[in-house]
This record gives sequence, structure tokens and C-alpha cells, in this order.
Amino acid sequence: MRIAIFHANLNMGGGGEKWVMNVGNLLKKRGHDLRYFTNEYDPDLAIFKEFDREQIEIVKNSRGFQGKFRSFRELKLMMNVAKRIVKFNPETIILSTDQHLARTLKKYCKKIIISYFHTMSPKTREKFLTRLYLAIPRLLGYQDYLSSDKLIANSLYTANLVRTFYPNLNIEVIYPSVNSKEITPNFSYSHNLLCVGRIAPFKNQIFLLKILPYLLEKHPNVRLVIAGYFDQQYMNYLEEMNKIIKNLRLEDNVEIRLNCPQTEIDSLMKDCSIFLSPSINEFFGMVVLEAMAYGKCVIAHNSGGVREIITNESGFLLSGNSKDWALKMNMLLEDKNRLLNMGHSARKRAECFTWEKTVNDLEKIMGSL
Repeated sequence: MRIAIFHANLNMGGGGEKWVMNVGNLLKKRGHDLRYFTNEYDPDLAIFKEFDREQIEIVKNSRGFQGKFRSFRELKLMMNVAKRIVKFNPETIILSTDQHLARTLKKYCKKIIISYFHTMSPKTREKFLTRLYLAIPRLLGYQDYLSSDKLIANSLYTANLVRTFYPNLNIEVIYPSVNSKEITPNFSYSHNLLCVGRIAPFKNQIFLLKILPYLLEKHPNVRLVIAGYFDQQYMNYLEEMNKIIKNLRLEDNVEIRLNCPQTEIDSLMKDCSIFLSPSINEFFGMVVLEAMAYGKCVIAHNSGGVREIITNESGFLLSGNSKDWALKMNMLLEDKNRLLNMGHSARKRAECFTWEKTVNDLEKIMGSL
């Protein structure tokens, strides 16, 4: 089968890009003719180097008069993407981002379109004028989603967010996964704590910095590493993190690593004792699953898609109370047997999620449409 996958930015190092990479690689191994379409890709800047450059088509807008106006620029870009995908003549199109492209693509071709949701903005209480203003864009969005032959989400949490806006949509869940067979767990623990995620306010890393002083009272040798993809638009957030580190005198206990390659992330996960996920309403949490595959107990915020991964035996789901987090970390650092048992349970849980199952479910859907 000839398959086109669209993902707006393949330079980034988040769960969406990792999903595209792993699903694409496995589909190719199974004999599918695959092509990636994206607006942003630079092999020197991309976090994931495993993409085959020859299979990537970059679609960008030309600079010009229309390029100065966002609405015209977006419309032109959308049409260019659709035309390039249609020229490839795939039997199936997977939209990993920009699901609104479905309606435009249907105008150009009658191919199978699958929209995969990694994220969805939560519904908030809105004033009447706001709802009125957004009524037409949401109606158009509903038509966009109806243009897809199948809607898929990465978690029940994400699927339910989609349903809050569009209750009548039929959306299934196919979980992302982890290559547990390629990961050797490490059950020897140190005093290293690790948080991996995009350096951005919605990942809530500052929460961990404010917890650390409570932990250092009993464990002065604890070291926290915060690693993740960094975009310049969040420079103020990074500066705030560094300011807090300085004000709380945490320079000897905290290290921030930006834009680490996957090999470095793997090494950090292997060497840490506890993996921390403070992100509120994380849509799934692939890094959580990877840490569990390395045999690490996870402490995460009790919200979002991580609740579908972490069990009582493999980690802790906590509220936003700083002292509760410090208490659990203290307990684990002092009780190595419990840390070990939870690490084994975490590994066992991670083995339930495989990319083979993910792609099997995807192929089953493609074959049924």
C-alpha cells in the first residue's frame, strides 16, 4: 500500500514526531511504500535522525506579497501540501497534525484519510460573544473532521477532549508504544532524578524546582536532570527556570539539557532512579512509557493520559501538592526494595505497549476502509 504521512514539523523531538518515526519505520519494514510530507525538516536540526531524507518532501510557502498575510499564507500552504500529496498518489493519507487538511484533500482526491490526534485543546468556559465568534470556525472544523474516513486518538483522554467539542464524532484509540525489546532495563539506582519533556510552561518543570528544597533536607546529594526539546518562543520560561535555580541555590543539584539526541536521553533514563512527569493533563506521555521500559518507577501528575499507563504497582499519580511529591521521593530513595519492586512492575507494564500492536491496529483500520 502506498501511504502518505503528514506532520507539520519533523525537526522537533516530541511524542508526535516519535510516533511518526516509529510507525513509519515499521510500515516500511512491512512493505508499504511510504512518503513523509512536512513543512519543516532539517537533518542537522532534527532531534530524530532516523528519518530517511529521501522519503521526506518539504512543502514551504514562497515569500511574496501574500506571504505577509497569515490567512493567505496558511491557505496557500494548505493547498500546496494537498497538491504534493495528491501527486504522490497514495492509497491512504495519515494526518498526524493539521487534521483540517482533510477537507481540502478530499477536494483533490478520493483517497482514504486517517486523522490521528496527539493533542487537543481542552474546552474552557467561554463568554457568549466568544462562543458566537468561534461558532463558524468550529462548524468548519467539524466539517474538516467529517472529511476524514477515520479519526484516531493517542489516548482516551485525548479522544474525550475531541468529543467535548464534537460529541457525534466516532473516534478510536490506538496507543503509542515503546521498543521494550531494544531496551535493557537498569535496576541499580542512584540519587538521580530525571524529567524529560519539551521546555515549556505546559510541561510544568518549574514545579519540580520548587519541590527540590524539601527533598534536599534529607538527601543533599540528590541531582535533578531536566532534559527536552527547546524552542526559542519559550525563552522567557527557560530564563525563569534558571532564575529559580539561582535564587534557591540549586546550581549543584540541577542540570538542564536542551535538544538532547535520543542516545543521550536513553543514557539519562538508564542512569536515573526515579522518573518525574509534572506535566498537567499530558495527552499520553511516551517518555513515561520509555522510562518504565528502563525499569524506573514514575511519579506523575494525576491527570491526562498518563493515568492510562501508570498502575499502582509501577508508580504514583499525585496532585499538585509539593510536599506529597517530596514525601514519595523521600520514601523511594530510602526504601530501595520498594523502588526495585516498582521498577520491575514498571518494566512489565511497559511491555504491554508495543509498536507492533500499534501498527497492527493501524493496518487493520486501513484494511477495513
